[in-house]
Amino acid sequence: MVLRLPRESDRPEFVRVYQRSWSLYEPWVPQPPAGQTFDQMFDHTLARSDGGFKDGTGYRFFGFLPNGVLATRVNLFHIVRDAAQRAVISWQVNAELSNQGYTSEAVRALLDFAFAPQPYGLALHRVQADVIPQNAASIRVAEKAGFRREGYAKAYLKIAGKWQDHIIFAKLSEEHLERA
Repeated sequence: MVLRLPRESDRPEFVRVYQRSWSLYEPWVPQPPAGQTFDQMFDHTLARSDGGFKDGTGYRFFGFLPNGVLATRVNLFHIVRDAAQRAVISWQVNAELSNQGYTSEAVRALLDFAFAPQPYGLALHRVQADVIPQNAASIRVAEKAGFRREGYAKAYLKIAGKWQDHIIFAKLSEEHLERA
């Protein structure tokens, strides 16, 4: 799998994967604005992926298989510098390829980038993942990537139209380097 920033030429594959995978994503992701199409979702993704979000607070990556199929998306966002040196990570798998390890592979690669020293990476100290307790697949990804459970946040994020509790997972740079 190749992990890279999205490109305009990825639009048809992105739309195809979202059409096929939306029923898998819907319980776990924020609702898009009413009437927004998957094509418009891609516009939003692309507009914020020119080497990172325009304000420098995040990155979106697509994981492609050699046959051109979009296997997974991983995002690193809410990057905070200064004393915190932290970010939040999220992921989504192509429903056609779930339970094959692609998302876990992409998350580990993105953590390599997040924790690597500059100029090769972002030199972050901490990466956090927030997972709805019923999302067993995402909990499995977090655990396989070496995240620790740190806590439980009541009504933490508005997902699928309602305020949802989340398990807070985290990983520190030294924990990642020890496992690597």
